[in-house]
Amino acid sequence: MLQVYHLPLVCATMNIAGSEKNSFLIQRCFDLALQDLYANVGYAVLEEVAQSRRPFGPEAYFIVKNAASAEEIKRLLVGFEQTHPIGRLLDLDVLRVDGSPVHREALGLEVRSCFLCEKEAKLCARSRSHSLDELVRYTQKVLSSYLEAKN
Repeated sequence: MLQVYHLPLVCATMNIAGSEKNSFLIQRCFDLALQDLYANVGYAVLEEVAQSRRPFGPEAYFIVKNAASAEEIKRLLVGFEQTHPIGRLLDLDVLRVDGSPVHREALGLEVRSCFLCEKEAKLCARSRSHSLDELVRYTQKVLSSYLEAKN
């Protein structure tokens, strides 16, 4: 897609703890969150390709047109992740036209914080500060609440 369009590529996945990375609940929430994203992104989504339901979780790839830069898109997507009801569970990555990723830190944006505390998510994950049960319960609660609100 990068070679065809010569525009930044967005890769959307979910941050799901535990062995069950895809279920009806996870997939439905992912689909609804993408609809919310497309409706609120502020730019036209040129093409969505390869939305899939894989054992390791849902994923979608799409091109955003009319944006000034990959960095602008990343800022917008970080804002979406921070404000959307399941945004903490979304992972919205942006690749520049040359294929290099746009990182939050390089833009001066906050790193992701842990789902359960305010520490940096990577630190909690590495040190296993929280049990898998706690993370799975949190995920199920957030997804169930979102789906209930959408219905």
